[in-house]
Amino acid sequence: MAEQRTLRTNAQRWLVRMDPELMRDIDFHDQCGRPARMAYVDSMFYIALRGGPEDIYPHAVLAGEFGADASMAARDLLCLGAWLDCGLGYQVIPYAGWRVVPEQRLHISPATRRAVYERDGYRCRLCGRSRDLTLDNICPWSLGGSDEISNLQTLCRPCNCRKGARV
Repeated sequence: MAEQRTLRTNAQRWLVRMDPELMRDIDFHDQCGRPARMAYVDSMFYIALRGGPEDIYPHAVLAGEFGADASMAARDLLCLGAWLDCGLGYQVIPYAGWRVVPEQRLHISPATRRAVYERDGYRCRLCGRSRDLTLDNICPWSLGGSDEISNLQTLCRPCNCRKGARV
């Protein structure tokens, strides 16, 4: 029983994030009816509560939540590319600023940090300074960016502070 409690405590928890700038995506609002938009948001929260971005949104849950509007909502979202049909449900594709992200960010490993610094020649990529270096997410983590090496760059602390959470 204690082992089960530990596993539950250590399980990754997920949140749904929305970038207000990207929510102005015209296709999502103009091409989908209200049931489709509501179904998309419901599907994002469903997968965030049950396992993360790789999980699926079951057909049965869609039908239970949206009744007669379920097939129309699914058709709209499949046509738009916001969902992929996976047989028993739908894989939800990040769209129009909506993302499912980890509740807490994991630390960047020393090996990854060293690899980025070496790639960038231990210099700030904006001003060339070689002191007070930090790692920066090119596409900010708060907007759905990852901590992969391809999305990291070396910046000095003043340049990183000026950049903030912008791309």
